[in-house]
This record gives sequence, structure tokens and C-alpha cells, in this order.
Amino acid sequence: MVSVSSIYEEYSIEELAKSKMPNLVFVYQFLNIKDLAIDMKYWEKCADVLIFRGHKKIKDIEFLMLIWLQDLNWSGSIKIFNYFLSLDINELNDLIMDAFELAYRQDDFECAINLWNLLLNKKDGFIIEENLKENVYLSQFIEKVLNENK
Repeated sequence: MVSVSSIYEEYSIEELAKSKMPNLVFVYQFLNIKDLAIDMKYWEKCADVLIFRGHKKIKDIEFLMLIWLQDLNWSGSIKIFNYFLSLDINELNDLIMDAFELAYRQDDFECAINLWNLLLNKKDGFIIEENLKENVYLSQFIEKVLNENK
């Protein structure tokens, strides 16, 4: 059986992006399935492949891509951050709200701070910020996160 890692090593970003491999293969590292784990040295290549494929082709896994923002030191995370900065704010609303909810449920302050920074860096991020304020639980979580970060 051919390992996923050997495939990442053997093929170029363009070849992988144009392949019929499902998008999910490039975010296996966030599924916590031991047999599917991707070595971190390939994470940046995974990010490149997904970005190369483009928004219309990877919508199905963009929520999992947001998990990359749990730690901006992870390989490929800055590219993913910039990818989300490039998207239309209307495409991000539900994704960001769901990601904040996940961070809230996991009490993951670092992820919430990184998501908040994503919004602050988007010129129209205030639209989602207003939606967060309307959600009492998420609004309180954001206040807690921001206070912890001071």
C-alpha cells in the first residue's frame, strides 16, 4: 500500500492539485485518525495544493482548513490565513462563526485569537464581528479571550 506521505513527496504541487485526489486528503492531519496522519513536513505542500485548487473547488473542506489557524506556527498556517483573507466576507460568515463555536467548545484561546486577528485584518471583518456580538455565548467567550490576551 502506498502511503499518503510518499505521494506528497513524489508529486509536485501542480500535479497534486490537478489530480483526482479528494480535498479531504490534504487536511487529514486535522481529523485525528492515526492511520491517516500526515507528517508536518508536508503540511505546507497540502496548503499549497488546496490554494492552487481555488475556493470553488475546496469549499467542502474550508472549515477543516480553519483548524490550521489553531497554531500559526504550524507549517502552512500563514498561507491558509492569507487564503482566508482573500475571500469575500460573505463566504466566511458561517465558517468563522462555526470555527469560533468550536474554539469556544474546546476552550481554545489561541485559535480564537487567531480567528479574531483574521477578522481584524479583513477590511470588512466587522460584519462578522457584529454577528459574533449577537451570539451571547460567543460574545462572552471573545471578551474572555481578549482579556486573557492582555
